[in-house]
Amino acid sequence: MKTSDKILLGFCLAVLCIFSAAHLELYARFRQGKITTNREGSEGWIGLYHGKAPAVLFVGGNVNVTLVPSDSFFIDYEERARGQIGLQQPGNDSLIVMAADVDRVNPRGIFQNYSEFPWMAVHAGPHTRILLQDVLALVKGPNDRQAASWDLVAKNSQVWIGEAYGDNNLCVRESYDSVQIDAKNSNLVLHRNSVIQSLFVQLDARSEVNDHHAVIGKPVIRYADSSNINMTGRNLDKLRNK
Repeated sequence: MKTSDKILLGFCLAVLCIFSAAHLELYARFRQGKITTNREGSEGWIGLYHGKAPAVLFVGGNVNVTLVPSDSFFIDYEERARGQIGLQQPGNDSLIVMAADVDRVNPRGIFQNYSEFPWMAVHAGPHTRILLQDVLALVKGPNDRQAASWDLVAKNSQVWIGEAYGDNNLCVRESYDSVQIDAKNSNLVLHRNSVIQSLFVQLDARSEVNDHHAVIGKPVIRYADSSNINMTGRNLDKLRNK
């Protein structure tokens, strides 16, 4: 093997190790209970809002957000973020939640440092449109007979539908009636434990969708010439047959 090839191989291995370490750190935070989808009895979390559901919610800044399907609308966040997250109500039908810092993270790059940001949880129903900017968003669905519906706009964000790690096939299934996402310079990840009846994705030229073997009934993807679409198996066949 040539010296130049060895250097290139070493560089690729180093990048892979860094990428894996970052995601393992994020997974460790999940396993340690650093996020919660249940506000009641969740120690170390602060209530930010509990009341009328807005028609439009904007969430931005250096914060990770879990979107939880709920009949009532409320928002809370980790206590370590006290004083770092603010709430504004510019109108009766809108809410703005902003973290104090906004350091841009490339949602499509391998060097992603979301694990350093505090977590907040938004419990919302299907009638609230959620605008995400500069965040990592974990979009949840119930694992019973009910299903969630989400209407999202993502800008410079990474959005996970479902949540699964490694080769673990025992992850709990999460169900979605419909997921609609308008992505701008964003990365959409469809995890294999997600079961989505109807998926509509609009990608701009700098956005991508990555399918990790999700179950999708009716996928529709609109895209620009340079959008990146990585679909797998039956989901890819369904797109081709449209």
